[in-house]
Amino acid sequence: MVVLGFIFHRLNVSVTAVEAATGRTYLPSVMEFLVSASLVAVGIWIFLLACRYLPIFPEGAMAEEERIGQHAARVGPIRYHVRMKLVSRFVLAVVALSWASASRAQMASQWCDVERWGSGSQMARLNREFRETYDALRTNDPTTAKKSEKRARKLLDGLLDAFVTGPDGRRLIGLATYLLALGEQRLGRSDDAAWHWQMAQNFAPELRQAYGDFEDVVPFLRDHLLSAEHCEAAKERAHGETSPTAKPRVPAVSDSAACREQVVAPVLERRVNPRYELGGRMCLLNGVTVIEAYIDTHGIPREPIVQRTCGVTVCDVVVMDAIRDWRYKPATLAGKPYRTLLTVTLNFAPHSDPAHSGGPLHAPGPSGS
Repeated sequence: MVVLGFIFHRLNVSVTAVEAATGRTYLPSVMEFLVSASLVAVGIWIFLLACRYLPIFPEGAMAEEERIGQHAARVGPIRYHVRMKLVSRFVLAVVALSWASASRAQMASQWCDVERWGSGSQMARLNREFRETYDALRTNDPTTAKKSEKRARKLLDGLLDAFVTGPDGRRLIGLATYLLALGEQRLGRSDDAAWHWQMAQNFAPELRQAYGDFEDVVPFLRDHLLSAEHCEAAKERAHGETSPTAKPRVPAVSDSAACREQVVAPVLERRVNPRYELGGRMCLLNGVTVIEAYIDTHGIPREPIVQRTCGVTVCDVVVMDAIRDWRYKPATLAGKPYRTLLTVTLNFAPHSDPAHSGGPLHAPGPSGS
């Protein structure tokens, strides 16, 4: 059973191409051992039925027939053995649960190759939804602006619910987030639009050179570009020592005792925990995501950058979405507010306590220095 479980694991990894997409190595999951257990259970079930009802052992066939005939003469028609009923139902339950779990892995593989899975695959369907949302936003009709924004939000939620990953899934999430930013900007929600536009640049960097399809929002998009140099600098900082908690750092402030006395660190006033998506818990995915942002002079996080990804785009998205709703009392220097750097490190891990099944094992609390 262990060997079969490992074989199913390698088949699952090769079909979904998850290792090639994320650059990580995945160990066999409980689901894959359940699939192998179901095959073993089916084999045992068939063997038991064969032993009971087929003349597998010729030397005992006559004795068995004579015994069955005597038993039938005494008690009437032969009834299906109660123990065999229980065994059969147990085997069927194991098979149903195991293959239902396996179908979840097959759903994930549909994101890898649309040609393999046909036009009915999830990727093909959401590609069509993306095109419809894009066309609706291109019309720039003020009467349908709210409807177009809701459509973009629904598209992004669909991608997150399907737990897409890999290069194609990451790019599609970036493009869907870009469309959401366009819809929000047209509704006057500039803060949300700027955040989502900068999120999109993390997942689809080519948008920095190709954002001119919507002329009415081009000035806004240009003003909120994340330069390639800015992103590279953030990733270089990630190679240094990182704290397990979100820790704002104050750049360009002297470390002298006089300056330290005038510095007041930012204070977290509102925090929203990221969701640990159901797909991640089912596949027992774990990893660390590091997000860098700035806290502006009003205590609002800005300019999110993925310093380090856990390998699953959906987890990166939910962390950034949570940070967007955090609010701070801004840091001050000599009584004047100033912008500070925020680095959030979050560890995704399965939790055995059902009360924590909707969130990460460790959700860090920011602190200042």
